[in-house]
Amino acid sequence: MTFVIVTFDGICCKLILRKWRLLMYKICSQFLIVLSCVMLMVVSLQVDYVMIACILTGIIVCTFIDMQDVPQMSPANKSKTADRAFDLILAVYILSGVFFAPSFFMLPYAAMVFRKRKYTASRMAAALVGIVVSVDCILKIKHIAPGIFYILEVVLLMAFAVMLSYFTELLLGYQMKMHSMRDASMEHDMLMEQMNHQLIEKQNAQIYNVTLKERNRIAREIHDNVGHMITRSILQVGAIGVINTDEKLKAPIADLKSTLDTAMDSMRKSVHDLYDESVDLRQALAKLKPTDSAFAFSLEYDCEDDVPRDVKYAFIAIAKEAVNNAVKHSNGDEIRIIVREHPAFYQLEIMDNGTSADERSLTGETGDGIGIKNIKERVAAIGGTMRIKADDGFMIFVTLMKKKGTGHENSNNR
Repeated sequence: MTFVIVTFDGICCKLILRKWRLLMYKICSQFLIVLSCVMLMVVSLQVDYVMIACILTGIIVCTFIDMQDVPQMSPANKSKTADRAFDLILAVYILSGVFFAPSFFMLPYAAMVFRKRKYTASRMAAALVGIVVSVDCILKIKHIAPGIFYILEVVLLMAFAVMLSYFTELLLGYQMKMHSMRDASMEHDMLMEQMNHQLIEKQNAQIYNVTLKERNRIAREIHDNVGHMITRSILQVGAIGVINTDEKLKAPIADLKSTLDTAMDSMRKSVHDLYDESVDLRQALAKLKPTDSAFAFSLEYDCEDDVPRDVKYAFIAIAKEAVNNAVKHSNGDEIRIIVREHPAFYQLEIMDNGTSADERSLTGETGDGIGIKNIKERVAAIGGTMRIKADDGFMIFVTLMKKKGTGHENSNNR
């Protein structure tokens, strides 16, 4: 789960960085056009305060209006009235190019903005300026005026700006689609990996349950069949030993009886080991859910499959005693059991949200709390420690250190 969350955060950061990187590409193309406009203006006109004012005004107006079309920069609740107002401001600036020469030289940058506008004010202003410029060009060509070259340079730069804006947005659109497809592919791969992981866990759980059932079945059959036969053989050998009068057969009969007793003990130990291994701690704790009460029950289990036998039985007995106490004495409506395996110890928590618990009586300090005393005895028998809290609900906290040499302790503690 943590891996999924971290990966999701990393994808979100990449998406944000990618969008800002694409925005920088757009800003660089606009900077190129602005720089070309200023250079052409400096070569064609005399530098003065009017030129600087027109340059700054063009940059501020066009850049601000263009940023309104960028999702990262524009407000989420932008109205159509505001959009029309921005379009009208852009139209006024375009028309100023007819009256102010510096503004005319900034029209290529304005062309990158009004090309994307969906309202007619800026488009009509651009068309009007185009008509005026065309008429002026015809007149200048007729009289071979020197200013015709500057007008043609501005017109060519305007055409280049429009093409650059179009192809830049087209390229950015393709890049966004490519990144979206790659993100979708990564998301699909992550989902498939997660589903495969869940499938493997489910298959392992099924195999584990089948193995436990098979062990239980084998132990039961050995106990019911082989155990009864060995027991009958022991009784028969004992009876033969009683009625036997031949001194030569007493020693062999005694040895046979001893062998059968040893086999019976070995079989009992094997059966008990098989049965103990067939006990699933998770399922046993889940079966402790009260069925005839109004308590909500939840189990959080995080342990490996090879929990030692004494830990299994101790935790089952402790949890059963604690759940019975909660059902009988608690005024709450929720019981929660948490079992965790850490590198060096096991941890068991049983808690309810009742408020009627008396910590002194529950801990046995005043002679009451028989159930809690039994739990304390069980914890002490396996060498664990127990803490009880009754200030915010009621909680039993059991900690059991792993035994060295069993293969369950932390490698650093060996």
